[in-house]
This record gives sequence, C-alpha cells and structure tokens, in this order.
Amino acid sequence: MYTTLTRALLAVAALSTAAVAADIPDSGRLLRENTPPSVRPHKELPRIQKPVEQKELASSGVRVKVESFVFGGNTIFTSNELNVLMSKYIGKELTLVELNAAAATITAAYREKGYFLAQTIIPPQTIKTGTAITIQIIEGILDGVRLETKPQEIRTSKSLFQSYISRIPTGKPAEEGAITDMMMRINELPGVSSKILLEPGSSPGTTQGVLEVTEGKPYSLSIDTDNHGNYSTGYYRVGSSLELYSPLHRGDLFTLRAQTSFSGNSQSVQTGYIVPVSSSGTKVGLNYSFVTYQLGESFKSLDASGDAHNVSLYITQPVIRSRKLMLNLSASGEGKFLDDRVKIANSRNLRHIASGQLGINGVEIDAFMGGGSTSFSLNYSGGFNGIDDNATKTVDQSATGLHTDGGFNKLYMNIARNQNIYKNLTLYTGLTGQWAGNNLDSAEQFSLGGPSAVRAFPTSEASCDMGFIYTAEMRYLVDSLGKIPVSLQLSAFVDHGYAVLHDDPIAPDNTSNLTGAGFGLSWFDAESFIIRSSIAWRTTGTATGKSEMTQPTVYFQAVKKF
Repeated sequence: MYTTLTRALLAVAALSTAAVAADIPDSGRLLRENTPPSVRPHKELPRIQKPVEQKELASSGVRVKVESFVFGGNTIFTSNELNVLMSKYIGKELTLVELNAAAATITAAYREKGYFLAQTIIPPQTIKTGTAITIQIIEGILDGVRLETKPQEIRTSKSLFQSYISRIPTGKPAEEGAITDMMMRINELPGVSSKILLEPGSSPGTTQGVLEVTEGKPYSLSIDTDNHGNYSTGYYRVGSSLELYSPLHRGDLFTLRAQTSFSGNSQSVQTGYIVPVSSSGTKVGLNYSFVTYQLGESFKSLDASGDAHNVSLYITQPVIRSRKLMLNLSASGEGKFLDDRVKIANSRNLRHIASGQLGINGVEIDAFMGGGSTSFSLNYSGGFNGIDDNATKTVDQSATGLHTDGGFNKLYMNIARNQNIYKNLTLYTGLTGQWAGNNLDSAEQFSLGGPSAVRAFPTSEASCDMGFIYTAEMRYLVDSLGKIPVSLQLSAFVDHGYAVLHDDPIAPDNTSNLTGAGFGLSWFDAESFIIRSSIAWRTTGTATGKSEMTQPTVYFQAVKKF
C-alpha cells in the first residue's frame, strides 16, 4: 500500500514538475495542433471575354460646332444625366474623330458601373452647325447564358450549374459583377473550373453568354512528411490525404486523412464531407477528427496516454464575390471528447466540451502602392467544458485549481497583408491573436511556438488563454533558373509572440514573450510537389522542454500529389 501510494504521489509530482519545465502535450493540445497541409492549388479569377472595341473612324478634318446632344438606347442613365456628363463638349467645334472620343466618355461611365458590354456610336446622320448630334448607346443586353461542359458528360449534376446560372439577370444590360459573382461561386466547387464566352445574341445589340465548365480528375491523393510534431510524441510525422470530388454528383467533397509520428507515439484520423445546398453557394459540412497518443522520451516512465474525438457541423455562406472583395460568413457547433491518463498515478482527466462558433472572413485586393491583398478573419466561440472525472474536477475547482470546468468564451482574430514592393518582391505582415473571458481547457488555447507561429520555438510552446503573434516577412519569388521556369520563394522573417498563460492565474509568472528571426525557402509546384522550410534563431525567450532543442530551429514539410 505504501509503495503504491508513494509511486503515485511521485508520478503526480513528476508530471507537475515536468509541466512547468516543458510543454507536455495532452489530447486537447494535440487535437488543436493537428492541422493538415494546404495542398489545393489557388484558382485564378474568372475569365470573361471582353467585347471588341469600336474602331475610330478616319477624320475628314471638318469641324462641327456642338450645340446639343440627343441620346438613344439608354436605360441605365437618364438623358439628363448623360447631358451633364457631355456638357463640357457643348459649344466646342469637334471633328468626327473628336466626337467619337467624346462619345467614349459615356462608354467609360457605363463600364465604371460594371456594364462591360456597353458601347456608344455616332450613327449616320447629317451633322450641321446648330443641329443636335445623335449618340446611340448599345447597352449590351444579355439574352441568356448557355451551359457547355467538358467533357460533355460530367460527374456533377448539370442542374447545379443551371441553378447558379439562374442568378444572372437576362433581358437587361450585362453586369460584369453579376457574371463574376456566379463564376467565382462555381469555381469554388471542388475539381471544377469555368470561363464564359460571349457570342452575338438573337438581335443586334444583344449578347449570348456561354458558360464553359471543365471538370478534372475525380480525386486528389497526396502523401506528406514533416517535423511539426511534439518532442514527447515524435517530431517526425508522415501522413496521407484523399479528396473525392462530387462523389454524390452534387458538387460535394469528401476528405480523408491519416497521420502518424515516426515513433508511433501519436496517430490521427480526420474525415469530412461538405455539400452546396443553394445557388448562392451556401454549404453545409460535417467533420470528424480522432487523435491518440502515448508520451515517450523523458516522460515514458509516466505511462501517460490519451485520445480525443471532435465532431463538428458547420455552415458557410459566401456573401460577396468580386474581383476586389470576397466575404464569407460561417456558423458551427462542435463537440470534443477528451481523455488523458497517467497510468503510474492511476489518474484520469476525462472531459467533454460543447461549443458554438460564429465567424466572418474575407480577402480584399487593391492597388495601394503597387497593389496587394489583405485577408482577415474574426471568430467568436462560446460553450461549456465539463470535467467528468470527480477527482480531477475537485482539483480544478480547488483554491489552487484553474477552474476550467463550466462555461467559456473566446475571440480569435487574424489579419494579414501581402504588399507588392517591386516585381517579384513582396512584404507579408500578419497579426494573429486570441482573447478569452476565463481560463480555458488545453483544447481551446492558443500557442506561440510552431511552424505557423513563432518559428524559432517548438510546436505548442507557450500555450495560453490569451496572446498574439506578429510576423513580418520579406518574400522574393524566383520564377526561373536560366531558361527553366520554377516557382521558388525565398524569405527573411521576424516573428514575435506575447502570451497571457491564464486569464485568471494561479502563479505570479503568467506571461511569455517569444521572438525569433530567420529565413525560409518554399518550392511550389501545385500540380505535383510542394516543399516548405524555415530556419530560425531565438532572440527573446527560452524554449522549455528538451535541452537539446537548441538553436537554430528548423521546420520542413514536403507534400507529393498524385
């Protein structure tokens, strides 16, 4: 009895001491850090065939004094609005070429409002001094949009594409914004790309659209390896991902992923399904994740292990789709079931978390100082953490406990800017942070260290309730080596992170400051192979855990697609 009790107390003491000395993973932390690599290629903005511009007529050299204008064919602008637009030409003597240039002012006004097929012409007329000059406006009426697919028989139901097409107003002047919106929503379907061609319509001045939809192969398979794991469960990992495009012919997507550490101390499985449910691009999805682990290395004697399950149901809604702005809303609900065991101490931390999330995210593209893009996201999460083991709950609710049992709420934000500097040189800056209203379970926390955070520190370093990470990174794209086209990105970066470890601390030392600087190299061949790597040195803060985790810290990831 004495021996068993002594061993248990020593184990708990050892675990507590280790927790101070190192960021020991548990099921919640491993579940949170288990992010699959991004391998899906970026899709280009939709292509729309532009109308053939009217050629200028040769000048006769004859000048005519403009007294007034008469407009025909206009419905978007009133004649009064067009007269105001053309007022600067009244009283001037213009040649025929100059009259056509003046009429182009109206075309520009239409194009500015998105009516990209609009044209203006000076029809045949007898032009004399003192008479009104007639300007005919062809507003570019869209007869309709016809669907063509490549191949002719495709996996995805054609009725789905027809529902997207039905959003385009017909019998009215064609709006580039509406057509772009439709095509971007279609291009977000997995394994699909589209473009639109414009043909003469049923009558002069009208246009028929032809939506060409192309489907690629029905699946994507990839294998990957990295060293993004944790010291206690294994740095080096290997994984494989499978995506099935439109398996139920509804523009749906099925995903399956499995990963294991080389040491065998950590394994995970993820699967998901998402399907569009409306012509506006609304999608509903279901995800499931499972993680299991066994602590190794210096913590092997504790015989500590655990597992986690996460089930989430979510809905996403694209709100804005344009060439300059994309905006999305999302809502989700999820349940986490976590179990951590220390066999030598006969202890168990069994808990469940139920929560709901609301989010908004988007990307804005602009021409500021040579052009760039700004991405942003804001997510609120609130829920309940229930500790199911009575002994663990008693400790949690004691005077020295963290009081994580009960309700919680947190706010997560991210904003990033890619700014063009010169040709292939860009500056990336990003700020990511989390605020919490109370002490959080490890599954809901935020970490400063890792390959997507402060890269000079190990994965999950400085896990906290509240914190932020700032990154500044200069990137240079090498697009050719001699005559060989490549896509190689070189970078130099600085990362800084600040953490408030617990919202309501039980120890005086409750903050962490981590800073690192280094270099990165990435090779992108989106259709075949991706390599990402970084090397970084710590300038502020020290890493907890294994003493041989010395500078510099090197991260790598390699993905091979089939």
